[in-house]
Amino acid sequence: MMIYALTPFNAYSIGNMPAANATYNLLVGLNDIMIPLNRSDITMASTVGDEIQVLDTMSYWDNATQTWFATINVGYWDGDFPVSIGSPMQVYALSPVTWPSRSVSKPVSPAKQSK
Repeated sequence: MMIYALTPFNAYSIGNMPAANATYNLLVGLNDIMIPLNRSDITMASTVGDEIQVLDTMSYWDNATQTWFATINVGYWDGDFPVSIGSPMQVYALSPVTWPSRSVSKPVSPAKQSK
């Protein structure tokens, strides 16, 4: 469901959380993903790119400016942007991959993430 709102408002959706979190089978080219609901540890697009490892571009649509914003992998993520659970993104994969490839029932502590 997509809602066009003229002013900010709060919404609540009645229902249960899915039993299994989303897994994306990315193909070569553009793919649409969202930050999984159990991954509050992901706060920057670069984290997604580093985990997936086969992306060269990640983008999000900015409604206020009616523009795509992108980060590009040039050895680091140039133009990195913040994300949160549920954030939709368009990513360009250089080879097929499944993400997330690990099962996470709880977010990973930032101190335990490899740098």
